[in-house]
Amino acid sequence: MDTKKVTKDTRGARAWRRKTIYALASIHTAQLRTYLRFFGLRSGYLINFNTLRLKDGFRRLGL
Repeated sequence: MDTKKVTKDTRGARAWRRKTIYALASIHTAQLRTYLRFFGLRSGYLINFNTLRLKDGFRRLGL
């Protein structure tokens, strides 16, 4: 699963990058930062579903 999504919630727009991989790498952070700059967003999330506990797979990034 490798999906891209930009959504608007009650606090503003967010970019979501969902992955199912062994571990998040620096390239995934770079991809999300590129999306944030392109769409003019201030924060986004990297979500890796391949973890024992889902909360361990969340990473929030901001510009």
